[in-house]
Amino acid sequence: MENDQEYMRGLYERFRNEITQGIQPDYYDRDELLDIYDYAQDEADVMVQMYVFLVASRLYPDADSFLGERIGFFVSYLDSRAGMDLLQRKGRPDTPLWDVLALGVKHYPQGDPASDLEAFFKKHKRIDSESVIKLVDLLREMERPDLLHAHLADLRKAVEDPQGLLFEAAESLRNAGEPYLDTARDLAEELTEKEPFNIDNWVLLSKIQFQRQDAEEAVSAADYAAALDPSFRPPKIMKALGMVVTGENRPEAIETLRNLMHKQPDDTVAMRGLIEALRQEGRKDEAVDECLRMLSADATSLPSILPQILSMGMTDHQADIVATLIYDSFGDDEARYIEIARGLMQQNLGSGAAFILERFDLRYGICIGAELMIEVYYRLRRHEDLIAFFKKCCDRNRNPDGSGQSAVPSGSCGESESAGITSRMPLQLSSASILFFASASLLAGDYATAALVSEMAIATAYSNFDELDIYDCISYKGMLNIMRDINRYAANPSTIPSTPDFDPITDRERI
Repeated sequence: MENDQEYMRGLYERFRNEITQGIQPDYYDRDELLDIYDYAQDEADVMVQMYVFLVASRLYPDADSFLGERIGFFVSYLDSRAGMDLLQRKGRPDTPLWDVLALGVKHYPQGDPASDLEAFFKKHKRIDSESVIKLVDLLREMERPDLLHAHLADLRKAVEDPQGLLFEAAESLRNAGEPYLDTARDLAEELTEKEPFNIDNWVLLSKIQFQRQDAEEAVSAADYAAALDPSFRPPKIMKALGMVVTGENRPEAIETLRNLMHKQPDDTVAMRGLIEALRQEGRKDEAVDECLRMLSADATSLPSILPQILSMGMTDHQADIVATLIYDSFGDDEARYIEIARGLMQQNLGSGAAFILERFDLRYGICIGAELMIEVYYRLRRHEDLIAFFKKCCDRNRNPDGSGQSAVPSGSCGESESAGITSRMPLQLSSASILFFASASLLAGDYATAALVSEMAIATAYSNFDELDIYDCISYKGMLNIMRDINRYAANPSTIPSTPDFDPITDRERI
C-alpha cells in the first residue's frame, strides 16, 4: 500500500509541476489520469482535478467513458443542480458510482437515504472500490454511521476489494465513536490477519483500541507497526500515548514525544500527549510551558487548549502570557469571554472561568457578564471577592451624565455602608444575583448587609408577580424562602450551622 501511495504521489507531483510551469502534458494513459485525479481529490487539490478533465478531453475523445462519474461528483460539489443535470443525461452508463452520486444529490446533507440504499444493494451485486469509497464518504459526511453499520454485510458480499472496504469502514466507524468502536476494532483486527505486513492496518487498530480506552492493546498494536518500520512516525506516537495512559514507562513516553515534537513542532496530537504526560507526572509548570509554546506557534487552538492550562494552574508569569494571548485572540468581544467562561464552568473549572472574566474586567470593564461573574464567585465560595465585585457594580450604577454621583445619594444622611450599597444596587442585575450577594454577605459575616438586602427583597417581592409566568413564580417564591432564611440567620447569627461548607441556598436541612 505504501509503495502504491509513493507511486501515486510521484505521478501527481509530476503532473502538477507540468501544469504549474505551463508545460502541456503530452501523454498520460487512462489509468494514470484516474490515479492523478483520485490523489488530487484526497489532497483537496481542485486545480489538478480540473486539469485532469482538460488533459483527458484533449488526449481522449471518449474521456467521458472513464471519467464521467468523477466529472459528475466534481460538478455536484460545486452545484447540486449541475450534478442532477448530468444524472439525467441520456446515454450515461448505469454504474454503481453514478448511483452513489444520485444518492448524494438527492439526499445530502439532511435527507434520509435509507430506502434508496436498500434499492442500491438490490440492484448492484458487484461494486468497484471507488464506488465503495464514495459511498462510505457520503454516509460519513451525512453523519449516518448507522446505515454503514447496517449494510456492512451487503457491502462485503458485493465489493471487489474486501481489504479496501474493511479499512474505509473501520476508519469511518472509528470516527463515529460509540457504539461503533467494537465493530471498528473487529474490522481492523480482520485486516491485520489478512494483511499482517501492512503497517497502516496496525496503526488503525492501535488508534481504535486507544479510543476504546484499551491502552495496553493500543500499545501492543503500535509495537507490531513499529516492528514493520521503526522509522514510521504514527506507531511511535500511538505507543507513547498508550504508555501515558497506562503509566508504564511514562518518562520514556515523555522523551519520545519530546523528540517527535522536535522533528515536527506543529504535531498537536504529540503535543497534547506530552502535556498530559507531564501533568500526570506532576510536572505542571513544564506542561503549561509546553501549552504556551504550542500557542505561540498557533494561537487558533487557544479555546481548546485553555481548559487544559487552567486545570493545571499557572505561575504569575504564565498567567500574564495567557492573558496576552486571550486579549490578542478575542479583543473586547465580551460575549466570547462569557461563552468560554460558561464552557469552563461546565467542565468544573470555575477558577478558570473566574480568571477569564477577571481579565476581561481588568482591561475592558465587565458589563453583560456581571451576573455570571457573581455566580462564579459564589460557586467558588469566594464571598469576599463577590462582595467587592458587587460593590463595584453599585459604584458603576451612576447617573448617565457621568458625574460620578449615585442615582440615589449614599451616606449623605448618616446611612450605614450596607444601606448605601442597597440604595445603589444595579437595577439590571437579576434576583439570583441579589440572592448570591445576600448569601455571600451572610457567610462573610456582614450580617447587617445580609439582613438589609433580604428585607428589601422580601418587601418588594410581590410588586411584579402579574408579569411572571407560572414557572417564574415557582422560582421566585423559592428565592423568597431562601431570603427569609438569610434574614433569620442575619438576625440571630448564633443559629447559623457551623459546618464549613454551609450554604443557605443549598442547605438540605431546610428543603
